[in-house]
Amino acid sequence: MTAVFLCVYIAKQTIMHNNIVMDNAQFKKGILPLCVLTLLSREDGYGYNLTTRIAQELDVKAGTIYLVLGRLKENGYVTTYLREAEKGPARKYYHLTKTGRTYQKQLLEEWNRFSESTRRLLNHG
Repeated sequence: MTAVFLCVYIAKQTIMHNNIVMDNAQFKKGILPLCVLTLLSREDGYGYNLTTRIAQELDVKAGTIYLVLGRLKENGYVTTYLREAEKGPARKYYHLTKTGRTYQKQLLEEWNRFSESTRRLLNHG
């Protein structure tokens, strides 16, 4: 059922212009919290560093990552602290809380189930 929902959702998000072009902004919006939480599960990080690491794989703007970090902090999944930088002002680092670690694991399990069922549907329909 999840894969069917995805197909319907994708169909509604496409833009017609000679060919079908998919707008992947909604995909990114859904997966960015998991990406940020997963990076933070490995080590604490600051906004610019997280943005740079994610931007190596996905086309994202810095502001988007900071919005995600703000929401994660609001929900108690991350905390912040200041750390002196070698050059310039201190940086605000983000640290995954115990609740955030649990949430990250839940999101990752959901993502794995979702992507596997979608892969099956798209490959074997």
